[in-house]
Amino acid sequence: MNNRFFVLCMFGLLLLPTVYASDFAYIVKSSLGIDNYLINEINNNGYTVDIVFSGNISEYDLSSYRMLIIGDQNLDNIDLIPIDQYRSLIINSFNYFKKSPTDFQLGISSVAGSLTSPSILVLVDNGSPIVEGVSQRFNAYTLSDPNVKTAYLKGQKPAGINFIISTESLDSDSVIATINPGTSYLNGRVANERNLFFGITKSQYWTRNSSLLFSNSLKWVLEGEDRDEDGFNSDFDCNDTDPNVNPDSQEVPYDGIDNDCNQGADCLDPDCAGQAG
Repeated sequence: MNNRFFVLCMFGLLLLPTVYASDFAYIVKSSLGIDNYLINEINNNGYTVDIVFSGNISEYDLSSYRMLIIGDQNLDNIDLIPIDQYRSLIINSFNYFKKSPTDFQLGISSVAGSLTSPSILVLVDNGSPIVEGVSQRFNAYTLSDPNVKTAYLKGQKPAGINFIISTESLDSDSVIATINPGTSYLNGRVANERNLFFGITKSQYWTRNSSLLFSNSLKWVLEGEDRDEDGFNSDFDCNDTDPNVNPDSQEVPYDGIDNDCNQGADCLDPDCAGQAG
């Protein structure tokens, strides 16, 4: 009887889903791509990481993590890395651009751009929480070295992408850019979760501004933003530029606006049924 009970308990344990203790999955190709300075930055922000090797990506339950960190290595199985399905921060200079006429890789840019260190960068979206506390114009790195570069998005990008930090020469040469759910990547996939491209890839040489941008970027990917300061972040607020529009607002009939964010404007919304026009 005791043996049967033991066998049943063991079988039950095998059926339990795998639980990961860490917050983020840090995806690299091999151990050579593990950036311990980056891991220290993540740990200093109060988060933990598991290393996930891209060659075995299908063996991991990525849904167990709060975020994917796409590391700076030429990754294997790039088509299997589901940044469209999970919140992701892409700190990668190899796989974000169109590689050939038929291979868009992650589909964030048609062309790869790079800028040698110290890489002078500028704020483009001053209203984004990602730039809070960051200088208007700053160096990405603490040194000048032709081998230490900043990656940026160049050429065609997904429609609706938001430029946060760019090169000094052109606002659309974006070094930090955000992608919200509903955005179509150049590879044809559609974002179901927030993504952020972070082109300051060499964390060992980050300036204070770069380190602060990374910290703010982690928070943005995890929590979104509340631009209109009405108490609802962009996951729940259907118009984050209008403080009078949020899930706590009352539906106003015949104004053409979905005031309470329940996907029904005016008298398509049951909340205004019976109200006179």
